[in-house]
Amino acid sequence: MNVAPQLYLLDGSSFIYRAYYAIRDRTTIAGLPTNAIFGFTRMLLGLLQQNNPDYFAVVFDRPREETFRRQLYAKYKANRDDTPCRRLISPP
Repeated sequence: MNVAPQLYLLDGSSFIYRAYYAIRDRTTIAGLPTNAIFGFTRMLLGLLQQNNPDYFAVVFDRPREETFRRQLYAKYKANRDDTPCRRLISPP
């Protein structure tokens, strides 16, 4: 019996957001937070080792200002703050 190949699509933006809050107090010597990167990598490796999919892709959301939802409804997520990771890496 042939088993169909498994394709995993991972919501990268959600994974990074979860990782940011799951692991605390990880920074470089200069104080740049690395908890999201560390957590994302650990969760990703765990997922791959545990499930061993045949195919795998990580997808990320486009920046808010470029989504089709914003074109359809200008107030889409208007009251939502930027994610903490975005505030840390985006210039003011």
